[in-house]
Amino acid sequence: METLNQRINTRFPDNYQAGFNPNREQGRDYGDDRAAAIATASAAVAAALRGGATVRQAAEAGASSIGI
Repeated sequence: METLNQRINTRFPDNYQAGFNPNREQGRDYGDDRAAAIATASAAVAAALRGGATVRQAAEAGASSIGI
């Protein structure tokens, strides 16, 4: 799950992190993208765990649900 969290942070930084990265658009609001990604990944993780997946499998399901 920590790996999923790191991947989300890299792909969907919060606005504070994005402000210090020279490769990011300064005027873009990353908060909405991040919130949607976390909601989608969380739902996929929960569904996978309810279906009997391991934590690693659930994390991969969450990552694939948001394309990372």
